[in-house]
Amino acid sequence: MGDGARRAQMENRFGLGQPVDTYGEPCPSANQIVGINGRKFVCKRKVGQGSRVWLPLDIVNKIDKGGIQVEITNPKTGETLSLYKELRGVDNPTIRIPKVMHVDPGQDVMVKVEPLTKSDFIRQLDGKVAEIVRLNNDSSTVTVNLGGKECKILMEDLKYDYTKNAGPLGGAKYIQFEIKDAFGKNYGFRVYDNGYDKPRPAIFAEGEFRFIEDIDYYQGRDAVVMKYYRSDAIAGATIRFMEPGEIDLDKGIAPEEMRLKIIDALKRKDYTAMGEVGERIASKFVKEKLNAVVFDKEGPSGADRDIILNGEYGVLEAKLTTYR
Repeated sequence: MGDGARRAQMENRFGLGQPVDTYGEPCPSANQIVGINGRKFVCKRKVGQGSRVWLPLDIVNKIDKGGIQVEITNPKTGETLSLYKELRGVDNPTIRIPKVMHVDPGQDVMVKVEPLTKSDFIRQLDGKVAEIVRLNNDSSTVTVNLGGKECKILMEDLKYDYTKNAGPLGGAKYIQFEIKDAFGKNYGFRVYDNGYDKPRPAIFAEGEFRFIEDIDYYQGRDAVVMKYYRSDAIAGATIRFMEPGEIDLDKGIAPEEMRLKIIDALKRKDYTAMGEVGERIASKFVKEKLNAVVFDKEGPSGADRDIILNGEYGVLEAKLTTYR
């Protein structure tokens, strides 16, 4: 496509020199506003040093401070780049054009700017992340799908990360939320998106948010296992959703309080406390799996429990070993 045809295409697209229904009456001169519609605007700007374009202050003041969605089009090539930025209260608001788009200082580009809401941000998520975070009809909550385990949570504010997890565009918007496991522990999550690269989920682990590489849900254990990347290796985190205080034989899980009791008993070499945990598990097993009658224990010594199994009297002994 020649320069003349490309220019005609861009003029037709942005309404240069002709009335535009979407953005109002255009202005064709460089570094001027092309059209305005509410808090959305399109302007024709010259690229400055450092691949920056200055936004018209009188128009920017019409937009609430916060997240904005920016679309930059190079009329020379027809290339369009979409990205998210944070609009701050500065005297000369600028947008740096990322290196992924080639522009020359002094050339004209078309810049479209509009506010970015939390709902818009979530609706525009794509790829695998779109399967993880889904906006609910009330627009105030989201459903988070962790490999098949769904949790409905309240959305937090849309925020901006200037320094980390931003990819090549120098910044990324994110939503943050927490998920509580069966034992009351909160796990922090974020979904990052800079508007250009693929959005990515992250989990707070080892002191910072780290990108999640894989999520699997094990229904039999009611647990979500996530793998995340750190500088030296792939690490993992497991979230269990089984109700605390239960021993689930089918899922093969005992509650957290029993695990902590075992750890404490091992440190103190308290074999009586260790035996009590083993006794609870063994008693539940013979009741549910062997249909045995289990009698209460009268004292700390002797057989763990008296039982009746298949119509005959017997005793139950549980042994807990530290061998892994």
